[in-house]
Amino acid sequence: MEVLVAYLDGELDAQDVRQMEDRLASEPDLREKMTSLEQTWNMLNELETVSADKELVRSTMEVVTLTIEKELSDDEKQIEKRKWFDRLILLATVLMFGVIGYQLAALVGIRMKKQFAADIPIILNISKYKEIGSFDFLQALSEKRVFDEPAEEDILEEVQP
Repeated sequence: MEVLVAYLDGELDAQDVRQMEDRLASEPDLREKMTSLEQTWNMLNELETVSADKELVRSTMEVVTLTIEKELSDDEKQIEKRKWFDRLILLATVLMFGVIGYQLAALVGIRMKKQFAADIPIILNISKYKEIGSFDFLQALSEKRVFDEPAEEDILEEVQP
């Protein structure tokens, strides 16, 4: 149908015009559609044209302008709401990572305190260990549990005669 309209409007190039004319000559259904379309086309040309009332055009343009302005205003409000929502999400994310960071730091701090507590006997006797000079010797003593604190029962046995 679009090709027929383009043919009637004279919008086809020479090759397309030849193809259309060949089809019209060989296809009766297409020729019938073309005749009907051409008659409708001619009837439209016979209608009188009415110029638009300037006041109607002005008022219509005002309504369209006001509608567009309202839609733009609504869009701006939605954008502003979205900005606040995005800021809130960003703040929540920063706070969440802050809490996670604090928890990780606290966990590392607890492990460091435990390690420090375990190293206190070595720290208290560091001057003695420096005199030894061999790490292998200290390792052998550690394996024999020489540096372990005595259990309460062992202390009580040593105190009692």
